[in-house]
Amino acid sequence: MALFGNGPLTAQVALELARGGAQIVLLGEAAAHPLHRPLSALNLMRHDPALALKGMRLLADLRRRGIAVHHGCRPTRITQDGDALRVDHSGGVVTADAVCLNFGFQPQNEILRLLGVRMRFDTESDQLRPERSGDMETSVPGVYAVGDCCGLGGAPAAAIEGRIAGTAAANGTADHIRDRADLARHRAFQSALWNLYGAPSALLEDVAPETLICRCEEITKGALDAAMDSGHTDIGAVKRATRIGMGRCQGRYCAPALAGYMARRTGAQVGDLSFFAPRIPIKPVSIATLVAAETLLDDEPGDD
Repeated sequence: MALFGNGPLTAQVALELARGGAQIVLLGEAAAHPLHRPLSALNLMRHDPALALKGMRLLADLRRRGIAVHHGCRPTRITQDGDALRVDHSGGVVTADAVCLNFGFQPQNEILRLLGVRMRFDTESDQLRPERSGDMETSVPGVYAVGDCCGLGGAPAAAIEGRIAGTAAANGTADHIRDRADLARHRAFQSALWNLYGAPSALLEDVAPETLICRCEEITKGALDAAMDSGHTDIGAVKRATRIGMGRCQGRYCAPALAGYMARRTGAQVGDLSFFAPRIPIKPVSIATLVAAETLLDDEPGDD
């Protein structure tokens, strides 16, 4: 098995797979070696020594198992090679039975968007995020947002945001001096973490025409470019012309890359309308699941 990605989760998944008996033939990290950014590494220790040490122990465990992290390593092409996969990457070629990729996360904010919460595009993280007050209240009065739907900041920060928002929703105001100080520290840790793992983002401009942009509907970069060249310059029109974003994931994988690519091509700013409109159900649910849920409700006592 080969793993490629950007960020500490890739190494954590590799270790869990190795503990489960998987053979890791390559662990590729897009960022440069931490020794190239000693200040960010020191900031990790300063803001949360326990969590930083946990990460160091994780990497040490990988080394004990003979799994080295190859820094500055990205896959460039994955092709079928008999019963296995051939992976061309920036450091050479490797063959594996399976390839795992993780080059970032996107906040799941569809519910907030459906409620009409004002969103802004964070150019630093390339993410659409809700506008919030210090008490975590959004632009819609009485609607609070905390955790990863507002941008990935880690579980400790999400828990603190929840306490602040819960108190504000119940009492109207809250000081939370200690909580706010801890929240600032966790956010500083996350900032140092992603400075340490900073790596250039891969852009759609640089991929070959046959590259799949929408895996669900098998829409290639060439088909996307053809639609835009024919005059479809907003994301809804491109969706109707190509079916991109109409698959099982409902655009959760392709939409963020597509929004940025279309904005760069047209010169427009990325905003809420640059993404596919959120739709109900919030998550794709199979018909079998809905039927099973209805059956269980029908079978509950007292329904006769």
